[in-house]
Amino acid sequence: MDKHSVDEEFNTVLTAKQAWKIAKDYQEKYNLSGSIHDDFTKSVMLYQGFPLIKGYAWLVTAELPPNSFEGLTEMTYVISDCKGTVNHTLDHHGTPYYAHLPNKR
Repeated sequence: MDKHSVDEEFNTVLTAKQAWKIAKDYQEKYNLSGSIHDDFTKSVMLYQGFPLIKGYAWLVTAELPPNSFEGLTEMTYVISDCKGTVNHTLDHHGTPYYAHLPNKR
């Protein structure tokens, strides 16, 4: 998995701003918690490869409210560049979650 900043140029279908918007819309549609930073350059990264994604993947992070459970303090939206949709999210434990599918996981 090669990670790149949003200001590097690659032959992607989506832009970083479009990936950010896809994540924000998905979060709203499925009423998911967390706060995606308004400045997309602080919350969006591009990967040339990522598990469960063919081709480029955009990862958009959302900061989660403090809690007493172990795990990360953020969740991640994993967006397929070629499909232009959220493939899944990674919860604060790194577990894939599919809010758009009936069985969720």
